[in-house]
Amino acid sequence: MDRFGSFNPIPSSSSTSALISRTLPKINSFDEMEVLGALNNLMTELSLATDVFGENANVKDLITALCNTLDRFPSLPDIATAALNCLNYLVDINPGLTSSIVRCGGTKMICNKLLNVENFEAVEVAIKLLEKMSNENMVSLLEAKCFIYILQFVDFFDLNLRKTMLKCCLNITKGIISYDEIEKYIQEGIPFLITLMRLDGTSDIEKNICDLAIQNLYYILNCAKRFIVMSENKIKDLCQMIQDAGVIDNLFELFLNYFNAKNNNKIIEPTVSIIGADTVNMILKVFESLCEIEGTIVDSLLEKGMLEYIYQVLFNEIDKMGDIIIVTLKDVSFSMPKSFDKTNIIKSIIYVGIMLLSYFFAFHEKKLAKYFAILTKCYNF
Repeated sequence: MDRFGSFNPIPSSSSTSALISRTLPKINSFDEMEVLGALNNLMTELSLATDVFGENANVKDLITALCNTLDRFPSLPDIATAALNCLNYLVDINPGLTSSIVRCGGTKMICNKLLNVENFEAVEVAIKLLEKMSNENMVSLLEAKCFIYILQFVDFFDLNLRKTMLKCCLNITKGIISYDEIEKYIQEGIPFLITLMRLDGTSDIEKNICDLAIQNLYYILNCAKRFIVMSENKIKDLCQMIQDAGVIDNLFELFLNYFNAKNNNKIIEPTVSIIGADTVNMILKVFESLCEIEGTIVDSLLEKGMLEYIYQVLFNEIDKMGDIIIVTLKDVSFSMPKSFDKTNIIKSIIYVGIMLLSYFFAFHEKKLAKYFAILTKCYNF
């Protein structure tokens, strides 16, 4: 599969060709009512279709006509909605047809529908279609600013659609190959993403949305780290923007609620929703990435008392594990700064402690002993 997706051609049946042949002229008509009627009939046919639509000349022409119809009749928004529904049905029948949408320039046309929130039904169908397209055509969606457009209006939609939107965004982040792409197509949407990193309810879907938002940020940071040598100052600015948007406050609150729920000495109100261990692990990975890129993030975590929580969690678990593997300070020189003054040591403890906690939530006892020894050795230096 190339960077822009691929498909497996499947022969189209004669019944499919006949359907397209009698529908296509009507879709290309200048009579808006004729176009709407043709689209509604096509929707019905596609919803009942048993044939598989392969990518041949007829199907390409149909997809091109449907995409062009999205902008032809702005005074009758039902036409755009019907065209999107037809595209959605086609992709359900054969997911490989998403590549045909990309090749005819349909990605940007579909993404532009996200900006017209007044036509809610069309936006909803567009989001579902884009999520399906994002599995193999993430670069096309990235360059159409789909990530930004989706997140700008995420608060307008119900929880199920928000989850679909974030799945689409997560797939898009996997298409990033340069820092310029983060700057052009991702950065503007990050503050909207951070607003989703909190729990106002207790339902599983709200937890899923929160987890997906954190995963998105982790992938973005992970991509950014690959380009830090060439774009260090820009990436530091990105981290500062992420911090200013409230990521530390949001994620630390989630971490703290989890910590208090697991600590027998703390009482959690029944209305407080608790994230799972996998989400805690992802939060710690985000903290680790931020600390690695921008040292001032460590100061924010110190102010929050992160060190205390790291030690309490680890000491609560250490009694269950038996012997501790002791390592020397030279074994952890990769994570320690050159200057070993007290401030730097504490910052290193935070950084190594976050890494340690992350390993604990990911692998539990197997790697905890080794990294606990690293933390202890740093602290006793």
